[in-house]
Amino acid sequence: MKPKIYFITGVCGAGKSATIPYLKSLFNGKDYDIHDFDERGVPENVNRKWRMKETEYWIDLGEKNIKNNISTIICGFANPKEAIHDNKDYIKFILLDADNKTIKQRLGKRYCHKKGVEELKRASGETPEESIRANIRYTSEFRKICKQYGCKIINTTNLTPEEVTKQIMEVII
Repeated sequence: MKPKIYFITGVCGAGKSATIPYLKSLFNGKDYDIHDFDERGVPENVNRKWRMKETEYWIDLGEKNIKNNISTIICGFANPKEAIHDNKDYIKFILLDADNKTIKQRLGKRYCHKKGVEELKRASGETPEESIRANIRYTSEFRKICKQYGCKIINTTNLTPEEVTKQIMEVII
């Protein structure tokens, strides 16, 4: 199989970050380069311009890896309509999706600790309640975008991170 660039995307709380350790343990490091979209750091008051710049960074890295016969997997929020251009058929998106109740519960757990609330405030300027509402509000719109771009969709609502990772693996392999 030819190497590709895979973006594991979804709104906050869909399960992207939770899959990273499992992906790293299941995929051979020699054939797959796995990253967290935010691992280079998230600036204060993050915006679309930053996200698009980071998306381009990951695509550039993935293209370098492809030349070395390595696939790249990036877990984090990236929008296919901002990344799939010039008919680059080696860029694939997998949407991790969940129902609103699950998103609310997962983000509620993330923001129940002072550190999580402080990081959210620093990066987005939002309160936990604002972030939860925004993510729930954007879920259906983002699902439509992903369907429009032919993304594989995995519903994570009732799945453990291990189960989600196995489904991701089935799409990639």
